[in-house]
Amino acid sequence: MQIELLLDIHYLKRLYMKTSKPVCQKYNLTQMEMDILGFLYNNPNFDMAKDIVERRMLTKSHVSASIENLYKKGLINKVPDVKDKRIIHLHIEEKCRPICEDIASMQENYFSILSAGMSEEECSSFSSLLHQAMYNAKTKMKSCL
Repeated sequence: MQIELLLDIHYLKRLYMKTSKPVCQKYNLTQMEMDILGFLYNNPNFDMAKDIVERRMLTKSHVSASIENLYKKGLINKVPDVKDKRIIHLHIEEKCRPICEDIASMQENYFSILSAGMSEEECSSFSSLLHQAMYNAKTKMKSCL
């Protein structure tokens, strides 16, 4: 069962990447750039590179390079914090809204694929179990550091 679970998680990730590929191609984005835009769009209260690195468990160098590319493409803006100019907040530019809406639509499609054939109650149970498993994993990761 454990090996199957690891394979299942791998399939979920591969399906997400395949589902997101048309959006990446349409807007000439890397997977990382699309993930960052999706994160900023879905989590407006977490608008710093540090938030993306910590919450998505991505490498700082890859996030930094992708943020710079998105900035050069004019899709995001960097705004210094009012109290501490060393802190940079990332904001999605208005011209990026259609891209973010396509990303959100792609994500909805992905979750529709995953939940196909499940009742509302089963979806709720699945979500609850997944959240508990993720909580357990995050707790263990923190204690290992």
